[in-house]
Amino acid sequence: MKLIAQISHVDWSPDRAAETTSNLLLKYDNRVDAFACNNSGLASGVIASLELEGLANAEKIFVAGSDADLKNVRYIVQGKQVMDVWKKIDPLAFKAAEIAVEIARNPNKSIESIAKEASQGDLRFALIDNGFAKIPTVVTPVVPITKDNIDSTLIAEKVFSREEVYGKKK
Repeated sequence: MKLIAQISHVDWSPDRAAETTSNLLLKYDNRVDAFACNNSGLASGVIASLELEGLANAEKIFVAGSDADLKNVRYIVQGKQVMDVWKKIDPLAFKAAEIAVEIARNPNKSIESIAKEASQGDLRFALIDNGFAKIPTVVTPVVPITKDNIDSTLIAEKVFSREEVYGKKK
């Protein structure tokens, strides 16, 4: 596999992702095998561009997003996107609140040590380089969402209803 582009877009812009995708498809004569996106909105921009070229087909081009937005979950069902990544909101929100309280209670304690202490169980600590600094990060578990597990994950957890994902009952 050859990485042909690694591009960040301000505000996770689907429009910019679509523009970038169109430019890459033009440059490489529609021979791009995969798009791995750090956000579902970016993946939806990629798919919009692929649709214009008749290439929005998960069997032809691998597209992955992150956040499991409803639009992207529907793309998975429609066979336009291979997968998305879902982060359960409760563990993420509760851990963020817990860390915020710890920072407020201990203003002289380093953020890195607070994050390390918060990384227990199925959580892990990492220093993430965002291009400006290494940010202490608590990484919460993620769930890959595919056609095969939408019902047992997002629908079972009541993130979305069957009707929202698959359409109205007939």
